[in-house]
Amino acid sequence: MDSLRLLLRYPLNALFVLRVWLSYYAWGLFGPFLGEERYQAGLKKRHRKFAERFFRRAVRYRGLLIKIGQIISSRPDIMPEEYINVLSRLQDEVPPAPFEAIRRRIENEFNRPLDELYASFEREPLASASLGQVHRAVLRDGRTVAVKVQYPGIDGVVNADLRALRFALFLFSLQSRVRMNVLYDEFKRMINNELNYMQEGRFAERFRKLFEDDGRVLSPSIVWDFTTTRVLTMEFVTGLKINEFAAAERDPERRRRIVERLVEVYSAQIFLHGFFHADPHPGNIFITDDDRIVFVDFGICSDLDEDTRESLRYMARAVIDFDVDRMVEGARRLGVISLDEDERKTRELLVFAVREFRDVSPKEYRDRRQFGEWLRRLHRYFHEVQSFQIPQNILLFLRTISILEGHLAALDPNVNLINIAAPYIRKHVMESLSFPQSFLKEATSFVKTLAKIPRLLEQLLERTNRGDTFLKTGDVSMHRLVVLLPTLFFAAITITLLAGIPVFVAMDRDWLVAPLGGSAALFFLLTVRSWYRALRR
Repeated sequence: MDSLRLLLRYPLNALFVLRVWLSYYAWGLFGPFLGEERYQAGLKKRHRKFAERFFRRAVRYRGLLIKIGQIISSRPDIMPEEYINVLSRLQDEVPPAPFEAIRRRIENEFNRPLDELYASFEREPLASASLGQVHRAVLRDGRTVAVKVQYPGIDGVVNADLRALRFALFLFSLQSRVRMNVLYDEFKRMINNELNYMQEGRFAERFRKLFEDDGRVLSPSIVWDFTTTRVLTMEFVTGLKINEFAAAERDPERRRRIVERLVEVYSAQIFLHGFFHADPHPGNIFITDDDRIVFVDFGICSDLDEDTRESLRYMARAVIDFDVDRMVEGARRLGVISLDEDERKTRELLVFAVREFRDVSPKEYRDRRQFGEWLRRLHRYFHEVQSFQIPQNILLFLRTISILEGHLAALDPNVNLINIAAPYIRKHVMESLSFPQSFLKEATSFVKTLAKIPRLLEQLLERTNRGDTFLKTGDVSMHRLVVLLPTLFFAAITITLLAGIPVFVAMDRDWLVAPLGGSAALFFLLTVRSWYRALRR
């Protein structure tokens, strides 16, 4: 019977996806002709119907359907209320697997009876999720632990659900130029990592080490002697789920404090450390009585290399300052658009997408009746920008920010993520050890490039005089340019040194100001001297 269910899992889920897609697609084509009021009423009816059907299907079939539902329910700021109200139950109402199946899984992993491994083991799970469930237990040495156990047979379930997801993304790709294969590949890689509990344990230890001196952050330690690829044992920590905290806490100052703390901690993870918890759904973030933020479940984490981090810093500063030129350059650095993309269309897309939400709260844009029109216009821009894509190295970053913004909206509907994140982003950019190195690297690269120009132009002139190139001219302006290049070289160094002064002042490196200023003065004198000599030639 189980093998038959697994065989039918993909076609049944794919059929459900097709029915949902056809219903929304048809209503989007013909509904507007009935008038705005009837069109919106029809949309709400479909939202309620398909949210309930998806919930029942997720509870029945579990697997990745639960994870997808949890992701949807984590965006109360932009997802329809009908989906949020229904699918948020997936955070707490996932039926557990039978205890005997869990017992067999643990005993098979350690080749020992459960009673020999733990002094006590609670039969009822603390939480049930998409890929496994968590039980409270006590080790023989008296430590209270949380034991995360992977569901038996989950590998086949995941494979079937990934096929259904690929089909759903294919349907979406019919109306979008976004490269859905990249989304699918990243999600598949993410799930495969999440199935490896040894990997999750290493991620948890790395995260714990990064924040071990930060009293505002707490994460459980791993008990490695009781951990395998399918069973993870960790320190037991307590707290209130972030969605429960948002629903129960009435003190606006405390809610705001948690908002600011979340933003600062994630800014540090992304912009300073380049390693972040990438699955911040409500079951993975807790708030303690003393307002510490507890992170659990490190199955999905992401590394950002230095180049990506620097590109994200560049883009973040451009968005904060609403510098359109820098936003275009940032999009190119991140690989979102190609270098040869039409800049006019790119500027229009970025200006439209950023300006619409930069200075408004989730409550404001959720309340706007034109939100659907905004999505349609954004979709049209994506069609016009031919090379728009989401690189794999920032896909998890965008997903994480999306879920995080949902939590912030639940805690404070009037909060604006960009405004509240701006000071923390600037702070962590300045604190980053790689930032001065990046500044010096860019300056050195610039100077080296300038240093090559005189020789290259001299070679060009020599070849021109020999008639080796198409540039056959006796114009002395080329010679004058070569003569002036040392002046340009010294001027570039002067500007670079002067530009470094405010950077290091912001980093509290005041002791570097005098050497930089003195060096800038020296190269300024060399610039004047070189310019004077060039005029006399």
